[in-house]
Amino acid sequence: MFKILQWNMHGYLNNYTQLELLLKEHSPNVVCLQETNIAADKSAASPHQYQSYFYNLPQNKTNKQGIAVLIKKSIPHRQVPITSNIATIAIEVSLSFKFTIVALYIPPLQNFTCSELRNILRSVSTSFVIVGDFNAWSPLWGSTLCNNRGAIIEDMIFSENLTLLNDNKPTHFSTHKTFTSVDLTLCSSNIAPKLTSNTLPHLHGSDHFPILTILRTPSVFKAQPIPKFLTDIANWEKFQHTASDLCEKYPYSDNINKEVATFTKIIRTSAHLSIPQSSNKIFTKTVPYWSPELSQLRNAKRFYWSEYKRTRSNQNLITYKKANAMFRRKAKQSKRDSLNKFSESINHKTNPKKAWSDIKKLSGIYPQPQLISISNANGPIVNAKQLSNYFAAYWSEYSQDSNFHATFISDKNKYLSTPPYTLSNITDCNIEHIELQSTLSSFSGKTPGADRISYPMLQHLPPCLMARLIKLYNNILNKGTYPQTWKNAIIIPIPKSSSPATEASGFRPISLLSCLGKLFEKIIAHRISWYAINNNSISPQQVAFKEGHGTIDALLLFESYASTALSNRNHLSVLSIDFEKAFDRVGAHVVLRQLVKWNLGGKILKIIQSFLTNRRFVSKVNNTFSDYFSLHNGIPQGSPLSVILFTAAFNEVCHIIDKYKNIFYICYADDLLLVSKLNDLNLVKQDFTNILADLSIWSESSGANVS
Repeated sequence: MFKILQWNMHGYLNNYTQLELLLKEHSPNVVCLQETNIAADKSAASPHQYQSYFYNLPQNKTNKQGIAVLIKKSIPHRQVPITSNIATIAIEVSLSFKFTIVALYIPPLQNFTCSELRNILRSVSTSFVIVGDFNAWSPLWGSTLCNNRGAIIEDMIFSENLTLLNDNKPTHFSTHKTFTSVDLTLCSSNIAPKLTSNTLPHLHGSDHFPILTILRTPSVFKAQPIPKFLTDIANWEKFQHTASDLCEKYPYSDNINKEVATFTKIIRTSAHLSIPQSSNKIFTKTVPYWSPELSQLRNAKRFYWSEYKRTRSNQNLITYKKANAMFRRKAKQSKRDSLNKFSESINHKTNPKKAWSDIKKLSGIYPQPQLISISNANGPIVNAKQLSNYFAAYWSEYSQDSNFHATFISDKNKYLSTPPYTLSNITDCNIEHIELQSTLSSFSGKTPGADRISYPMLQHLPPCLMARLIKLYNNILNKGTYPQTWKNAIIIPIPKSSSPATEASGFRPISLLSCLGKLFEKIIAHRISWYAINNNSISPQQVAFKEGHGTIDALLLFESYASTALSNRNHLSVLSIDFEKAFDRVGAHVVLRQLVKWNLGGKILKIIQSFLTNRRFVSKVNNTFSDYFSLHNGIPQGSPLSVILFTAAFNEVCHIIDKYKNIFYICYADDLLLVSKLNDLNLVKQDFTNILADLSIWSESSGANVS
């Protein structure tokens, strides 16, 4: 279902805490606010996960009137331009169908006509819902009298065949201690059967009651999240004892894929018997400063409000106002105290992960919300399974050979048809216990892959299972066959902050891989990095992915070269080059041919080839998995091997530019900065042109296009 909350909040800044509590309690998809009371030259922040549209009157130099619409960022939508003397915001929403939410506010002293309201509706091309404070009376929506404004609204309702959704409950508590109905919810007749509206029973710090309108949309199955093993409270002694027993029960197999399955079964079974699991309930938002005392104060003010409505006595009204003031004061104080407590807890020993988690909670940023829909050529997609398949198909199709140059396809097929061969060297030696333990201790995360095995489990393996793991890793290394299950990834789409979350291109794929596989990959990555650094194989101009190096080093290199050139009165020419999604486009053959030039051992080369080929993935959307899709090209993201393999592939670019002696360059991952201090601009232009031509030829073979 789709929720629309409308509320004359009597001051956006003054009542923001109450708005936060309403969002927590009802989680509306759209919020329409009146009397935000924000001056035209002022601005206000919106709750996280919501995109805001404010309408502040241009002539308003004081904090009066104004409206706003807040809509969840995950909902495909667009603002519809409205030209009217009436304060109006119209938002067209795309679900399984399109409809428009029209939010407006008409102050008590503003004159308007039925024609003005009709003109607003003429600007809307879809079915619509109209919400707002009209300050109009009519028996149609519960008033005892009908004023001129009410007659105008009645005329519009009948002439435009609109449906009134109000539930005949009062929407306003005036200063005269009377209840009136001035906030209306209207809709076009064709969607009226899908809508229900309910006036909430409490004022929430304003003099108007919030109204919640629910649009019934096609029901979508909400899959429950997979429970996580709570390793912080694990019984590790029982885990190790169980794992040791199972290790004896299930004999080691020389078949790699079979042994991986058995090893996974042993760990999973041990975990089920010794490690508690998290709840599989769908996440609900909370506010970090909430407390039992606030719950009691809120319940008290609601009780006193109900008592006043029952008796209408002045004493009960005074009691309610005192209780409401006490709740508001305590809520604001709790919010300040929560922030102060957090600020005081930050020091040089604070865990950065926990600090950022607390910052996000205080800012109202919660785990990734459910994805509502995605637009494609055939219309919006809302079903979770279809959404996950849509993302998976999009990323799989992007990696297909058909999207690459013929030279790329030819070189790839030629290079991968025969295994690369070099003489064995130190990088091919068997994995020892100390190497495994050293690498394993460097992991600090807890996020598992599809097999639900996390690093804390591996760090608490009993000696017999640790020896068995070393034996498995050496079998993989010696045979050059990477287990298929470790090549299967779970990819989660995360919205890009700079792109609308309405198309697949507006999401960044985050990959989850098996921790068992990542442990092996990090061992191999350390060996390749150590060998490349000791043999000076990586270009010194590449400053990314190097320990102790960062963007500041690139800036310092440029600053040093530029200042020297300018101090010698040389002309400084700069060319910046970026490659389009280089990580996702570089071919496996490019990585392998560079590793061959580095003279890595034959076993390492064979395992890298197996690692890069025949990869598959599923996409996870709203706790629902897609079918399996193939990843045809690119370097798999999320793997410890990815960085060094990408560095190796991109080293070919450095070799290309090294030929041009008059060009100084800096390389940070796939970002290139070419600099020249030649005063002859024709020579500089010629060098830059030749470099771009050489990079274009390299791109045809490698797949990494210059953007």
